[in-house]
Amino acid sequence: MNCGEFLRHLGPYLDSECDPETTLALAGHLETCEVCAQRIAREKALEERLARQLASSAPGDDALWRRVERRFERRTLFRPASIAAAAVAACLALAAAVAVWPSRGPSDLVRVASADHVKTLHEPLPTGDGETGWAGVEDALRGRLPFSLSWKGPAPDGVVLAQARPCAFGKERVALLRCRYRDTDLSVAVLPVAALESFPGAAREFARRGDEFCCGDRGFRIGLVRSGGNLVCATGMLSGEELCRMAQTVAEGIDLRP
Repeated sequence: MNCGEFLRHLGPYLDSECDPETTLALAGHLETCEVCAQRIAREKALEERLARQLASSAPGDDALWRRVERRFERRTLFRPASIAAAAVAACLALAAAVAVWPSRGPSDLVRVASADHVKTLHEPLPTGDGETGWAGVEDALRGRLPFSLSWKGPAPDGVVLAQARPCAFGKERVALLRCRYRDTDLSVAVLPVAALESFPGAAREFARRGDEFCCGDRGFRIGLVRSGGNLVCATGMLSGEELCRMAQTVAEGIDLRP
C-alpha cells in the first residue's frame, strides 16, 4: 500500500465502506506513514468544523446559500489537494439544502439522497478502464445488496456510468450509480419501490403528484421517479426536468429483482 493507493481509498475508508482486507491494508499504511496520518487528522478536524457550521446555520440562510453557489461556480476538475475545499463546499451545500427542503415535500427521502450526494462529491470518480459501464452493473453489485440489479435497456444518452456500489438510505439498502453527464457529477440511487414505507413523506408526495416529480430550486436538485417496482432518485446540478427524464430512463432500463 503506497500513498497514492491510500488517497484513492480515502473517502470510503473515512465512511467505513472498505472491505476488511482493504481496511487492514489502509490501517497498516497509516501506522508507517506520517503524511497520510496527518491527512486523516485534518479530515477529522474538517468534519468537526463542518458539524459546527451545520449546527449554527439558521433555516432559510440565503447568505449561506450564495456562498455555497460561488464555491461550486469556482470548482473545476478534481485534484487530490482540493479534497478539503470540495468537501467544505459540498457540506455547506447540504446545510443550505436542509434549510430549504424540509418544507418542500418529501423531505425524508430528499434529505438522505442529497446528503449522500454531497458526501460523494469529494471522492474522485473512476476514469477510463476503471469505469463500470451500464452493462457492468450486475457484476459490480452482485451479492452486495438484498436484491439483484441488472441493466436491460440502452444506455442513457450522454450519461457515463463510472461506478456502481451499495450504500444505505437510513435502514434501506440502495444501489448507488455514480455518473457523469456534461462534465457534471450525478448520483442515481435505485431501490425497490416498497422501500417507500421507510419514507412516508415521499410516499405522500408520490400519492399527491403522481409517479414523477422534482425538488429544489437552487443549486443541485433531485428528480424522483417510480416505475413498476423501481424507485429512482437522480441528484445533481441539472434542471429538474433533466433529472426526472434521466431517472425515468434508468427506472425503465434497470431490472430489479428481490
